[in-house]
Amino acid sequence: MSSTLGQAARARLVRDYPWYGSLSLRLRLEENPNVETARSNGVTLAYNPEWFEKLSDTRKLVVIAKGTLHCALLHFARRGARDVAKWQEACDHAANLILKQSGLDVAPEAPADPSFAGLSAEAIYAKMAQDEQDSENEPGKDDSLGQGTAQAGPSDDFFPQDDPSDAGTVEDAPRNDPSANSGEPKDADESTEGESGKDPEADWKLAVTQASMVGAKAGTLPGGADLVTKEIRTETVDWRTVLREYISVNHDFAWSSPNRRFIHAGMYFPGTMKTKMRALGVFNDTSGSTSRMQPDFIAEINAIFEADARPEKILVIDCDARIHRAYEAEGAIELLPAKGGGGTSFRPPFEYVEKEGIELEAAIYLTDLKGPFPEDPGYPVLWIVPEYCTLTAPFGEVVKMVRER
Repeated sequence: MSSTLGQAARARLVRDYPWYGSLSLRLRLEENPNVETARSNGVTLAYNPEWFEKLSDTRKLVVIAKGTLHCALLHFARRGARDVAKWQEACDHAANLILKQSGLDVAPEAPADPSFAGLSAEAIYAKMAQDEQDSENEPGKDDSLGQGTAQAGPSDDFFPQDDPSDAGTVEDAPRNDPSANSGEPKDADESTEGESGKDPEADWKLAVTQASMVGAKAGTLPGGADLVTKEIRTETVDWRTVLREYISVNHDFAWSSPNRRFIHAGMYFPGTMKTKMRALGVFNDTSGSTSRMQPDFIAEINAIFEADARPEKILVIDCDARIHRAYEAEGAIELLPAKGGGGTSFRPPFEYVEKEGIELEAAIYLTDLKGPFPEDPGYPVLWIVPEYCTLTAPFGEVVKMVRER
């Protein structure tokens, strides 16, 4: 059913919030009595007309803006194997926080935990899962994630009729079928107005970039728009690919000729020179905060060494606030059980390397970046961190490890 109620709200959005408004024009507005509140899937923003008509003009504006923002953030294409309900909640936190930063009047009860500010939906999902695991492990849980982290807000139960703040929430569709999961059967003669005919994910990335460029020149870029642009540029960077590029046998660390594959994400790695790496350090934070990541981390490194020529020397150091193990790996790297309660310091591994006179060509450090740093050691360091981590390192490159679920 074509939309009439939403057109006036969208017109006001174009006038008052042109960045959101211009992007909302990509969506086909559709009145659908089978939808409880509203949902967007990358092509259509469908809403219940009876529910929508009862909203205030301000809340109607938020409905269109939020549905648009979920699409701009590519939430319809990024769930993967994550739990649908928890992914839904994480997406709502991410979107509502940006809407608030843009000055839109988000309802007070809407999920918008300020402790998640600046995080992607993936990072929020991971943080919620970590908080849930910590709660289940009480007493004696590891505090390395930090104290006082606020818990996620109550679940929206997808599209509750009594919660207008949830309008615009995404119900995820398969990556290659944006019309799936729209909450209704797809009619054979359904209109495709508002659909470009291309990959909607690629279309939204381009549209967001263009809208942001225009908004920046016109001085109409809202708060939070820079977060959207940054997120869609970096969310496709896979940590495994970065790791392989970093320690590949083909790299001789010619930093004067950076690898262009990751420059778009602000990461600088060397070009390929077909040489064998001489000495690599693999440092593992065993304080407990990265324990869930360690099996995947170690498995991936071992897989790389099996597929490619090994570095001549692989120095493995397991450390929290002090070194628990330091050895030269002859075969596969073995996983050391996490040592909880010891705090974290990044200094001991680098101090050990210097004291022993070991000349590393590069080092990889798995950690959450919560601890004191040493001086720059003078060789490349790749920090692999949990996807919810918002910290940075004073030297080296940081890449988030997105775990399969």
